[in-house]
Amino acid sequence: MSRRQHRWWRGLLAVVAGAVALPSPHTLAGEWRIQPRLGLSETYTDNALLVSENDEPSSDWVTSLSPGLSLFGKGRRVNMSTEYTAQKQVYLNNSDQSQLTHLLQTNTRGEIVRDQVFVSAFASMYPTVTNTLGQISNRNRNARNTANRSDAVSYGFMPEVRHKFGTWANFTGRMNWSDVSTGDQGGSGIGGGQMLDTNFNVDSGRRFQRFGWGSTYSRRENDGGDTGRRSLFQRWNNSLNYRINRFVRLNSSIGYEFNDFSTDGGGLRSGLNWQLGATLNPTPRTSLTGSYGERAFGSTKNFSFSHRWRRFILTGAYSEDLRTTAEVLRDQQVFTVVDAFGNPVIDPLGNADPSLPLNQLGLTDDVFISRNFTSNIAFNRKRDSFTMRVNRNEQESTRSQAADSLLGFGGSWTHRFSYRLAAGMSADWQTRESDNAQGTSDFISFSPYVTYTVGPHVSSRLSYQYMDSVSGDASDDFTENAVTGSLSVAF
Repeated sequence: MSRRQHRWWRGLLAVVAGAVALPSPHTLAGEWRIQPRLGLSETYTDNALLVSENDEPSSDWVTSLSPGLSLFGKGRRVNMSTEYTAQKQVYLNNSDQSQLTHLLQTNTRGEIVRDQVFVSAFASMYPTVTNTLGQISNRNRNARNTANRSDAVSYGFMPEVRHKFGTWANFTGRMNWSDVSTGDQGGSGIGGGQMLDTNFNVDSGRRFQRFGWGSTYSRRENDGGDTGRRSLFQRWNNSLNYRINRFVRLNSSIGYEFNDFSTDGGGLRSGLNWQLGATLNPTPRTSLTGSYGERAFGSTKNFSFSHRWRRFILTGAYSEDLRTTAEVLRDQQVFTVVDAFGNPVIDPLGNADPSLPLNQLGLTDDVFISRNFTSNIAFNRKRDSFTMRVNRNEQESTRSQAADSLLGFGGSWTHRFSYRLAAGMSADWQTRESDNAQGTSDFISFSPYVTYTVGPHVSSRLSYQYMDSVSGDASDDFTENAVTGSLSVAF
C-alpha cells in the first residue's frame, strides 16, 4: 500500500474512531438509512484530452463505473452523514487516461456525556484546482486530463465540552485536530499540513434579555507541512450587544490578536481589533447583519442576509479573515446532501456524473487575506425548482501582496412532467485573475438533461454538456462537446 493510500485510510479510521467512542449501543437507537448504489455511464466526447484546436482534438468513448454508499443516521447520542463513491473511468482509445477516483465526505458527531461532552470526526477527498489560471473542468470524467489537478485529502476529530452556569452564562470549549494533504507521493503537498485549532467561549445566559455579552479566545496553528512554514493565529475578543427592540440589535466587540507566520512581511502580526455593527429583523423571515472594524491586517467588513418565503429563499454573506489553503480545503463541501429548503438530495452524484467544486483558487503555502462573497437563490414549486448562485473569492498573499480572485455564476432548473419524467439544465460561468501571471482565465459550461425514473430504485439520465475554457496559457484552451447516458441503481 502506498503512502498516499495510507493517508486516505487513516482519514476513514478517524471517522470510525469517532463513532466507536460512544458509551453504549443505545446511542445508536433512532433513524438510520444505509443506501448502497451503483452507477454506470457511457460518454461520447469530441475532445477526450481537453486540448486546443491547434493540437487536433480526438474523440473517445468513456465508460464509468461508480459504486458508492450513502449513510445517514440520527440516533439518541450520535449523528452521522457519509457520502462516498469510487469512480472508475475507462477510455476506449486513450487507455492511459483510465483511473480510479475516490470522492468522500463524512461527518460523525457523538454525545459522550449528555449535553456536556461531544466528539466529532470528519474526512473528505476530492480533486481540486492547483493553479488559479490553469485549465479547469467541472466534471470528474475529464478533470484528471488536465495538469491542473490535485487530490485534496483531509481528516480530523474535534472534542467539545459545554457547560451552563445556571441562567448566567454558557461555556463552550473545542479542540480541532486535522490533517490536510495535496501531495501524490505521501507528503503534505502545496498548502497542506497538520492543524490544531483551539477555541474557548463564554457568553451570556438567558437571564440577560436586553444586554448580551461574550468573551472568546481562539488559537489556530498549522505546522506548514513539507515547507515548514508554520503559521499561528491567536485572538482574544470580547463582545457586547444591546437589543433596542425586536427589530434592531446593536453589536460591538474589542480585543487583541497576535499572529506569527513566516510569509508575513512583518506588518500583520499583532494589534488591537474592534468591530461595530447591527442586526436587523424587519420581518420574522428576514435578517440582515453587518459590521465594520479593524484587524491587524487592516479594515474589515462583514455582512450576511437572508429572506425566506414558503417557496423562495435568498441568502448571502461576505467575510474577511487571515486563512491558509489547508483551512479552505478542509472546509470545502464535496457533495450537496440537503437543498436550500432542507430536503435531502436523493442523488448527490448526479446519476454517476458528479460535478466537482469550482469555487477554489490555486494552492499556495502563503498565509493570505481571504475575502469571500456568496449568494444563493432557490425557488421551488410543485413541478419546477430553480437555483442560482453568485460567488466572488479573493486571496491576497501576505508575503507578496499579489492576489488571486474569481467571479462565478451558476444555476440549475428542473421541470417535472410526471412522477417518472423530468428535464432541466445546469450552467456555470467563471472568470479568474492572478496578479502573479497578470492574466485571466474564463470558463463556461452548460448541460441540458432528461431524467427518467425506471422504478423505485432505478433512475436513468441522458445529458449533453458543452464546456469552453480560455486560460492564461493558450495551450490550455479547449472546447468540448459530450453526450452521456447513465443508469443509477440504489439497493
